[in-house]
Amino acid sequence: MLTQVDKLVKGLAPMIDMIKVLIRILNEVAEFEEVEGKRLDEALNELFNPSQLAEISKRIPPEIFGEFMAAIIKLTVTATKIQSFMQLPVDEKRKLASELEGIAVSLEKVIGKLKEQRG
Repeated sequence: MLTQVDKLVKGLAPMIDMIKVLIRILNEVAEFEEVEGKRLDEALNELFNPSQLAEISKRIPPEIFGEFMAAIIKLTVTATKIQSFMQLPVDEKRKLASELEGIAVSLEKVIGKLKEQRG
């Protein structure tokens, strides 16, 4: 049987890991905002503006743009789950993590293809 100290240690370990992830996120966002000179949400709103997406679609091959848009649509669908992920049951948290991993892989592939195209 776990003692109170054991429970405390067991409970603090994931909290410490989450704090470390949050630190990384905050540092990444701060770095982006410092380089771009604007908040991340502002930059994303500009990027996902329909007229901006139309311009991007003219500049990259349709198959790459299609992959990009598919990933963005999947991310949009999962966004509501992300905001309230703490309330999700364990199996839904794991499913959400898997979905996000797939989206990240898709976006990484898009970046790789864009870099290849630039030569």
